Amino acid sequence: AAGATRGRPGREPMLIAWIMVMENLELDDELDFIPKRLRGRVFASEDALSPSGGRPRLAGRNRTGNSRATDPRRTISFPMSSGASEEDTAGNEDGHREQETLPSPKIQHMLDLGNMRKAKVSVLNSKRFLDLREYFHLGSGAKLRPTRKGVALRDDELRILWSFHEEISEALEARNEMYVTELSETKLVSIKQYKKQWHVDIREHEIKRYSQIPTKKGLMLKSREWLRLAEYMRNGALERLLNDGMPWKPFHASECSRQRLVRKSASALSKMAEGDVDREAGLELSDETGDRHAMAGDDAEDPIISVLDALGQT
Repeated sequence: AAGATRGRPGREPMLIAWIMVMENLELDDELDFIPKRLRGRVFASEDALSPSGGRPRLAGRNRTGNSRATDPRRTISFPMSSGASEEDTAGNEDGHREQETLPSPKIQHMLDLGNMRKAKVSVLNSKRFLDLREYFHLGSGAKLRPTRKGVALRDDELRILWSFHEEISEALEARNEMYVTELSETKLVSIKQYKKQWHVDIREHEIKRYSQIPTKKGLMLKSREWLRLAEYMRNGALERLLNDGMPWKPFHASECSRQRLVRKSASALSKMAEGDVDREAGLELSDETGDRHAMAGDDAEDPIISVLDALGQT
């Protein structure tokens, strides 16, 4: 209005039209910053438009706040089949029946460990990871945001953790600070005491000067949190979570048995031993051939000496 009085084309008509669209699309939350006087002008503009020559009414809320039956987001039309009865098409001239849409079921992507600690499955570059991490609430809403306190385990590391979870629980109950389990070359599981409480520390380490130094990439689970994670391993909840996150590559808890891991390690050691034997045999063969060439070189006559002898004779 101020722009129109100063000789410039005012933007109020465009704003009014935009408010009308927002009102019809049930986006009332977007109109909180609009002055009430302009929203009153919207209703006056709607009354000024005649039903025949005015704009078509959009499906949404009317001025009384009641939702119209023609809201496309509330109903959806399905084409009738050839064998549809007359009762199904009663009250519907175009042969379509209306059915209310139901919200899709919410998929559980996390397992709660307590104290804002979660177990979540993530897929990166066709690789599955079990992310054990601490979360926090962003603002007053219910949105969770991850923190830097956490660790991501690959499938092979998770299988080792799964197979040793009973042993880890026993070490935690016995408060054995000397207990250490190696998940990989960089990740270790240990029992630690922090602030007069005992924890299962799953942490990544760095090798410096022939020693393993812990990094900040890790998570210390309290006794209740670890026992809840172990319970998820036993009742199959963690296995279902892993398979839901990556269904094309199923994770089987039966592969996490101690006997299977020992068998795999034994086969790997046998292959390494066979490789060492083959390498030693190759070295022995090369030594023998080298000795033969050396002996043959000692007995043979040097060609340069024979040429010099021939020149001296001439």
